[in-house]
Amino acid sequence: MMVTYAGPIALITLVTLVGKAISITGGGLISGQGLKTSIQSGMSVSQIGEFSFIIATLGLTLKVTSDFLYPVAVAVSAVTTFTTPYMIKFSEPLYRLVERLLPAKWQKSLNEYSSGTQIISTTSDWKLVLRSYVLHMVVYCVIIISIILLSAQYLNPFIVENVVNGNWGDVVTTAITFLVMAPFLWALAVYHPQKEAQGRIWANRNYRSLVIVLEFGRVAVAILFIGVLLNQFFSVQLAIVVGLVMVAFLMMFSQKIQQFYIRIENRFVKNLNARELQEAVRMHHTLTPWDVHLTSFEIDPGSAVVGKSLLDLQVREKYGVNVAVIERGDRTITAPTRNELIFPNDKVFVVGEESQTEAFRQFIQTRSVLTSSQEEERESVRLQKLQIRAGSVLLHKSIRNSGVREKTKGLIVGVERKGRRMLNPDSELVFEEGDIVWIVGLPRRIKQLEVASPEPGIPEALA
Repeated sequence: MMVTYAGPIALITLVTLVGKAISITGGGLISGQGLKTSIQSGMSVSQIGEFSFIIATLGLTLKVTSDFLYPVAVAVSAVTTFTTPYMIKFSEPLYRLVERLLPAKWQKSLNEYSSGTQIISTTSDWKLVLRSYVLHMVVYCVIIISIILLSAQYLNPFIVENVVNGNWGDVVTTAITFLVMAPFLWALAVYHPQKEAQGRIWANRNYRSLVIVLEFGRVAVAILFIGVLLNQFFSVQLAIVVGLVMVAFLMMFSQKIQQFYIRIENRFVKNLNARELQEAVRMHHTLTPWDVHLTSFEIDPGSAVVGKSLLDLQVREKYGVNVAVIERGDRTITAPTRNELIFPNDKVFVVGEESQTEAFRQFIQTRSVLTSSQEEERESVRLQKLQIRAGSVLLHKSIRNSGVREKTKGLIVGVERKGRRMLNPDSELVFEEGDIVWIVGLPRRIKQLEVASPEPGIPEALA
């Protein structure tokens, strides 16, 4: 096939290898990546995959392409797949060659451009945060104002005329309205729709004061709405007292209000068939002019670093990287202290050079070393059955005195005797011949119990 279509195969292979390497390298440079990362990316993905087979087959089926397309696609895919390891191998020497040949002025321009993309990234984070703040502020304000107006217009007259008269009617109306408003007040004052972007902004000390102002602004607006509600039914002095009580209520039951609001939000999104929010992961953002990256790693539960503090790991001293942020579920820990522990499934953001972050990656991927007994128990604990035969070491012994727990590191969970099943039998039960015993333990040790007991007069060691 390759001989028959040697010309087209050679041409398309050349175009693929050179074209993809150049285009992907250029794309990496345009996106703000460093020269080394861009060249390595371009050289690493210069092959075409098996999806080309599907396209070629579909073209033949629809009769929109000639018959030679499928064998050419298969051959080019095979050739480019074969050349990929060599392209990866020579990516770093090519980078060093380009770096030597590239004029210093061009290198400086690339570094300045890459640095500028970091400012653009911060600006885009601000754009995300401010847009979400404005959107949520408008939505929640409309909802809360609507609740207050509807309460004053319809709910209060109904309660005063049909349920409770006088001031107590206003109190009941206020209580009901406040309970309906509470989830939205919590969302207005506390909820973070762009928590990850805000965490990245908070990591920059220059912007922390602005984030604090935004947070206090949200809380102030929530308190203002409480005042508007109270102003509908009470005097100023009484409104201040009741308002303090409401704020204390929000603080005391914030967890339950949060859970209730999240249920409301999830149901709302589900009913609208909205797309799930996609979290953007910042990986390998170059901090030029230094060849430094911000890289994230997810901690595997079996990693050797789990349960250890940053002080114990000595990350900076051993690998030269700094831990900038730790994401743990919904919590973002910025600039963690040396006493901060690493938990399973934490997402750790570290700053360092490429070689340093790679060494750190290999370190965190190291599995915890288990002792032989721990490994044995972890891999081999099973539910096994053991039949009591004549001469068994368990025959005529009670469960308590049989030593099964000590010998097998297991637990007897059931006994079958003459068709009768006993789940979790009493420890005083005596084994009889023909019993079937179900044991949770190590199979190798359980099997040792099948060895017959030594005959009288024969030392146990000889038996």
